[in-house]
Amino acid sequence: MEVRFTASDSGRAVVISDYGHPKDGRVGDLAPQTTLETQRIGTQLIKSVYRQERRALDLPFLFKAADEATLLANIEIILDVLTEGEGTLRVTRKDGTVRELQRCYYVGGLGEKGYVKATEAVLSFDGLDPYWYDPTAVIVDFVSGGGDAPTLFFPVPPLNLLPSAIFQSKTAPNPGKESWPVWTVTGPGNTISLINQTSGRTFIYSGTLTAADTLVIDTRPLYKTVRLNGVNAWANVPKASADLWPLAGGDNAILVTMGNSTVHTLVEFNYNPRYVSR
Repeated sequence: MEVRFTASDSGRAVVISDYGHPKDGRVGDLAPQTTLETQRIGTQLIKSVYRQERRALDLPFLFKAADEATLLANIEIILDVLTEGEGTLRVTRKDGTVRELQRCYYVGGLGEKGYVKATEAVLSFDGLDPYWYDPTAVIVDFVSGGGDAPTLFFPVPPLNLLPSAIFQSKTAPNPGKESWPVWTVTGPGNTISLINQTSGRTFIYSGTLTAADTLVIDTRPLYKTVRLNGVNAWANVPKASADLWPLAGGDNAILVTMGNSTVHTLVEFNYNPRYVSR
């Protein structure tokens, strides 16, 4: 099993498993912490909901080296990256499956118990986003007159909007739990409707885009932004249609509509399937 941590700010990475061997006894990799929320009015129970708050993950390691100086140097290398702050923890299983914890922080555990040439450590991490992500983005290739087959790689042809076009429903396959897409729209055009026909949910952007404008709609948890050329554009989203909907598990039928578009108008969206366990 390969374990890699990449710091968000600097982009520096360390492969922790290059310096030690993962041991049995992992805690927290199968499911995140869960809270049961119950709402009542008087003595009547209205609703109970399970909510995944964060993920507390413990990874046991045994680190060895030829001598004490090398062991201490290796620990320094690892801690130098882990203590930068927020990062992404990537785990590659023996079968080649790769999963990532994003918005992740190292809490402690390295170097707390040691010998001359070895140290046992339980590396503790907190994931603000409790789900494991597949790092390979899934992008549905919308092309006018094309088929429904999804595209599973970058880069991909974007959706080419024809004047005032209403596109047929395309299928976005989601093998994991509900997943949150990031949309990119390049003008010209106006009144953009993003419709998940499977869940019956719709997001509408009522503003106008010129040929030089790029609109990014990020529906992901801990983001939830609508930006036109990098500037907050929530003012152009009607409150009744401000539904940054996710993709449900399984197949999703997606429909995009946009007024006054041309052959130069481009739309694409991508999402990373996410899972409760890695």
